[in-house]
Amino acid sequence: MGKERQEYPLITEDLVFDHVMGKKENYMELLRRAYPELDSKDTEVLTQYDGKTAYKAEHIRLDVWARDDQGRVFDFEMQRKNDGDLEQRMQYYIGNLIRYTLQSEQNYSELKNVYVVFLCTFDSYYRNESCYDFKMFDEKTRSIEIKVGLHVKILNSKGIRDSDAPVNDVLDYMEGDSNQTDDYVKKLQKDLENYIGSGKWVQDMDKYDYELKKAAEKATENNTEKNARSFIEFNKN
Repeated sequence: MGKERQEYPLITEDLVFDHVMGKKENYMELLRRAYPELDSKDTEVLTQYDGKTAYKAEHIRLDVWARDDQGRVFDFEMQRKNDGDLEQRMQYYIGNLIRYTLQSEQNYSELKNVYVVFLCTFDSYYRNESCYDFKMFDEKTRSIEIKVGLHVKILNSKGIRDSDAPVNDVLDYMEGDSNQTDDYVKKLQKDLENYIGSGKWVQDMDKYDYELKKAAEKATENNTEKNARSFIEFNKN
């Protein structure tokens, strides 16, 4: 009887995506496929769970982001659930990343470009496009572009593939197709399997579950305090 094939989680799992794309060579190839026109070489990659100090704000945790030698900032976010707030989420992430690129003593002319890519397993716009590439144009002429250094893409694994698009194999991989001839996808799958088999995945899940529990406790505590204050104020009247 043949050996039963082991089932692995998909690259779309948060912790798996963070770990696999936390490897510089994986991240750089994904960046090259998402933005072939860029030439980023000396790039520092930061993730949530590799022990480095990733960028955090009170209500934001970036999956995998990077900064290159030109000061440009890149962020790749994996989204599996459509909560109807994708655009607001992008707006908030971009706002925080922009603030990071400019120090208090610098001029606005020194502001660096920000590139944000959301890899989604759902189609927010129901147009069956595999890549939505957004730019800012004048409403009247539709030809004047305001170049504010923001570059936003949504890669949709459910969309119809564009012919020969560099991200096609990655989108297929997001849908569970790991049996590809593409060397990059092969490497991603190998890194994924090594991560799961090493035991670090279990450790990261335990850490993640603990952080979620503490966040829930904090939210409950804040809500209880808010209710208590409302009760006191109500009884003052």
